[in-house]
Amino acid sequence: MKAILRKIRGGLGTAITWAVTWGLGGFGLYSLLHLVTPGPGYFIPGVLSVVGISALSGFVGGTTFSTVLSTFYSRRSLKDLNPAGMGMWGTLCGLLVPAGIFGIGSLVGLGFEVAVGTITLAAMGTFGALTGYGTIKLAQSGQPKLEEGDSDWMLDSGE
Repeated sequence: MKAILRKIRGGLGTAITWAVTWGLGGFGLYSLLHLVTPGPGYFIPGVLSVVGISALSGFVGGTTFSTVLSTFYSRRSLKDLNPAGMGMWGTLCGLLVPAGIFGIGSLVGLGFEVAVGTITLAAMGTFGALTGYGTIKLAQSGQPKLEEGDSDWMLDSGE
């Protein structure tokens, strides 16, 4: 039971980290696009929707990324994981949400502007790659570095 709870806690932590990171990324991207493109002068309503959609997409992408790790890489240690490979998985997980939105939208007859679709896919793919890479690098940096013969550095159970 403890192992399942630990996996759930790890998956939830990853999903929340991705949601916050993607929300901040969505804020930055929308702010940049708002400055360089002409359009309505209403910043707050637009940025709130973009941050919400980005954060929700990040949560789903982080949950998917965590599921991929626990399914395909559960028998490997963190040092065995290649951050570039995890960035690729992050890209695929990041593209899951916008691809689903565009796919369902096209099935029900909604039209999408090509520019909006391109920016969304590029942003979510980039966010996924960066957070997938960053998640593994951050996790690897927290691993203790043991010297030869220091394998029993942890306390025994009950101590």
